[in-house]
Amino acid sequence: MVLGPLELMVLTFPADRLDEGVRAALDPLAGGSGMRIADAVAVCEDPVSGTRSVELRDLPGLAGDLTGLATGLIAEADLRQVSTLVDARTVALVVLLEHGWIHELSDSVAAAHGRIHGLTHISGLPGRVRQLAAAH
Repeated sequence: MVLGPLELMVLTFPADRLDEGVRAALDPLAGGSGMRIADAVAVCEDPVSGTRSVELRDLPGLAGDLTGLATGLIAEADLRQVSTLVDARTVALVVLLEHGWIHELSDSVAAAHGRIHGLTHISGLPGRVRQLAAAH
């Protein structure tokens, strides 16, 4: 199976609202948005080791489709970097997304004897992007 392109998304939530945050972030993506969730891991504080990463299936309160997501694709180096966002009151959700829509586009372009040569991500804050679009 071919994967990609992939994008890493990091979100933070209050520790006592992690289940709600996971569902708020992942449920819309699971609904056929052209993005596929390739992997998802929670990073939380651990009194012994400082922080730890936890696969969603190991979190109490999460059941159903969300628990089968972990695939081990998120690098330990990325998880260590994310751990700087975590404390006793804050947890992080690290989600690896696959741009699944590009496979269909690639097939269409190839049928016309063309090739996709690049894909560039332009980062921005969603709220700010909406404000700018509304202003024009």
